[in-house]
Amino acid sequence: MGSWQEVSQPFHDETAVQAKAVQAVEEVIKARPAQRRRQYYLSEDFYDNFDGFVESMMSHAYNRYTEDQIRQQSVRESFESCREDDTYRLRHRIRMEEICWNASA
Repeated sequence: MGSWQEVSQPFHDETAVQAKAVQAVEEVIKARPAQRRRQYYLSEDFYDNFDGFVESMMSHAYNRYTEDQIRQQSVRESFESCREDDTYRLRHRIRMEEICWNASA
């Protein structure tokens, strides 16, 4: 089992985008008082092999990277560290912010 972020970071680094999202939520909360609840959940994907992972990543039309970017040695090595018996499991920890404004706010 391994981390989606570690495997995909060389070709799909969301660090800056995630930081901007956190900042945007903070600005919304400061601008108008609200109740807030933060939740985390895990998403898991399973692959038979690295080629299946590459094929899956390339099947999403919204992704703008190339197959060569995905097939980097560092990506392959990170992917290989996710092996569990005869499969590969990648987990993605997802943060969700729920913001509720009171009628009087």
